[in-house]
Amino acid sequence: MLRYFLPIGMGVPLIVAGVGHGWFGDTAARRLGWPAGSPFQRELGFWDLGAGIVAVTAAWASRPFVLAVVVLNAVFWPLAGIVHVRDMLAGNRASDNVATAAIDFLAPVTLVAIYLVSR
Repeated sequence: MLRYFLPIGMGVPLIVAGVGHGWFGDTAARRLGWPAGSPFQRELGFWDLGAGIVAVTAAWASRPFVLAVVVLNAVFWPLAGIVHVRDMLAGNRASDNVATAAIDFLAPVTLVAIYLVSR
């Protein structure tokens, strides 16, 4: 299950987010209820793209490499989720902001659980 969840549950969504933030940052920002024009959209996109590619390659990688991908995602996603929740508490109820917050917490919890069970 871990070998499927990494590329499909983490890798593909990160790659899609990477393309969205990296090349369509203003559109992504508006959908999230954020101001357009920030260069950080592009930076986030490049991070997402790289992390997504790493998550996809983890399907065929060694156990230590897989652990590194699990740790990377278990740290990044919940911290990004906190940003979305804080933004919601400040009044941003954009549908993509709310949906992203839920995914940011559920995906890494699922990943860590699958990793621990796979041992």
